[in-house]
Amino acid sequence: MLKIYLRYACIVSLFFVQWGSAMAGNSVDTLLLHQLFEKTDSYVDKGYYDSAYRMADSARILTQHTQYASYYARSLNKLGAVNRWKGNLGEALSLFSQSFRIADSLNDLRLKANNLTNLGAVNRMVGNYSHALEEYLQALSIHMAAHNKAGIAVNYNNIGVVYLYLGDYGKALEYYKKSEALSRQIGDDAGLAISFINIGEVYQKLGKNADAIVYYMQGLDLSQKIGDFDSQAVLFSELGNIHKSLNDCRFATDFYLKSLSIFEKLGDNYRLSQVLNNLGYCAMKLNQRKQALAYFNRALALANKVGSWELKRDANISLSNYYESQGEYKKALSYFQEHTAARDSSFNKETTAQLVRAQLRFDFEKDKERSLVAKEKQMLVAKEANRWQVIIRYFLIGIVVVLLVMLAFLYRSYSHKKKLSQILLNHEKEILEKNEELELQQEEILAQRDQIEEKNVILQIHQKEIEAQNERMISSLEYAQTIQEAILPEVEFFEKHFRNHFIIYRPKDIVSGDFYWTYHTENFIYVALADCTGHGVPGGFMSMIGNTLINQLVIEYQMSNPAKILEELNRMIRKALKQNEVSARSYAGMDIAFCVVDKAKKKLYFAGAKRPLYYFKGNEFEKIAGDSRSVGGYQMETDRLFTLQTIDLDEPITLYLFTDGYTDQLNLSERKYGVARFKEQLAEIHLLPMARQMELLIRSHEEFKGGNEQIDDITIIGLTL
Repeated sequence: MLKIYLRYACIVSLFFVQWGSAMAGNSVDTLLLHQLFEKTDSYVDKGYYDSAYRMADSARILTQHTQYASYYARSLNKLGAVNRWKGNLGEALSLFSQSFRIADSLNDLRLKANNLTNLGAVNRMVGNYSHALEEYLQALSIHMAAHNKAGIAVNYNNIGVVYLYLGDYGKALEYYKKSEALSRQIGDDAGLAISFINIGEVYQKLGKNADAIVYYMQGLDLSQKIGDFDSQAVLFSELGNIHKSLNDCRFATDFYLKSLSIFEKLGDNYRLSQVLNNLGYCAMKLNQRKQALAYFNRALALANKVGSWELKRDANISLSNYYESQGEYKKALSYFQEHTAARDSSFNKETTAQLVRAQLRFDFEKDKERSLVAKEKQMLVAKEANRWQVIIRYFLIGIVVVLLVMLAFLYRSYSHKKKLSQILLNHEKEILEKNEELELQQEEILAQRDQIEEKNVILQIHQKEIEAQNERMISSLEYAQTIQEAILPEVEFFEKHFRNHFIIYRPKDIVSGDFYWTYHTENFIYVALADCTGHGVPGGFMSMIGNTLINQLVIEYQMSNPAKILEELNRMIRKALKQNEVSARSYAGMDIAFCVVDKAKKKLYFAGAKRPLYYFKGNEFEKIAGDSRSVGGYQMETDRLFTLQTIDLDEPITLYLFTDGYTDQLNLSERKYGVARFKEQLAEIHLLPMARQMELLIRSHEEFKGGNEQIDDITIIGLTL
């Protein structure tokens, strides 16, 4: 009974405390402010910048003329972040500076460091690198003193970006690696994805495209996993830059358009200007003059809106080059002069004037704000003292009332308790004995139930973890499949350059270790089919590296000798995978058949690395075995050479290129399909239409395989000349 009275006393006391607090007054609902800040961050993450601005501005209005200076400073910080993402850099600089001064006066180190980081970002975007670096270093110092690893990792990345823009790639890579290590340590996937992007950009600047692609793919996987659309758009843009550097503007344009779509949804004007300028360059290369001019003009308009001299510099030089190519030299000169002015100045005139006005306004309001903060502190102390006096007064009144009520109840209960005590004593012993027996039984049942429930919970958690991991892996592989299929040649190429053809392309897993590659010039037609070491993800990565290097050898270096192409491809793969080093960890390579058709001389040149070429002239079957060495992988000899074979195209010919997945297939008796059976099949069907040949080859493979699974990637290409 006494416990009930004490509980009642606490409830009444709490009522008086709450009433006293209400009487003292509380002008702002802090819970509402937290909700507004959370909604602002949520809208920014989703790219809804107008909605985010309304939430942050509501918080600013609620706290502007109250004693809540720290909340007012936070609302200014949120408004600055929204303006930064929308590209309003002058306004963002003003808001971050105001928030920083208030945080500094309140000694709010966390908010102070956040403002310094954002001020550094804005100054970097407008080209004021010295200020940016100084602000990043100050923020880093605060985070180190607080042992805030997440803040340290962010500012390592930011400092690396400044050194990247200054051209000091070694210093940039040093800071990016530090950020990557810290993000791994604390399990920050978003920070790790940004580090992968930044490291990939350094390798791209250094011309190490293969290393850049590896880091970009890791960043893309993470950004998709956490739903970071901004990072995905950046990665598409960087992949476009790689293809642009390789003069492969068609693939570059595909990636740029994906990036453009996301940045338009996010409303990121700064990045939109960069992507539009790159799209204009590719349109020029593809002879799409009208489209190029539209891209360049839009890029310049956004650069002017953002106020970044770097963006203006790039857009103006692009327009100058465009008009020079059109023979309009006056316009070309005008845009070149604008380019020079932007290049030679840290800020353009409009941005400089805006920042000067902002600085004058900051200086004028600085003393006023400090005085206001001091007065607000005094008012807050006085109000707080008065509020506590009221609370204590009503609390004491409540205690007196509660005590009186308790005394009355205690007296009444004492009389009643005295009458019942004898009855209770008689039944107490019997009840206690029964209770002890029931408690023992209950404890046994509860213990067994808890063990079963604990095991069920553990099993459910493990099942969900496995299902989530499988979903992420499948999603990542399906996206890799989309990228891999995008680099394969179009059907139109074969329809244009060959009398007839068929292609059987059947990966064992979602992504394939097989790939085929084509290209043509005025005099030559190139066709290659490669089988990379392994299948699935390892084979898929090797196929991307192989495709990129072959593009470089044929398109950029203009090589046309298949044997020399394979020798150089062997050297580049071994270098990219560091296979020449004693501590080499990978000896992956590829088997490849490479054909070049010389249209002028009516010759076909062939070189093979462990892959043959089968062909029929009339009804006569011929085979060119190729060399017995792979491209890449373990190598004993100093130089790996390949043999050039020549075929005269003086009469119609049917060619067959294939990987070993078809002939190595096992049936239910664990026997291989075999090369001999494959030759017999080709001899029977080579005079039939190509579509019919493909149908018969697929049917033969399925009938032989039976219920067995496919053991390797399968690719067969049939061509007639």
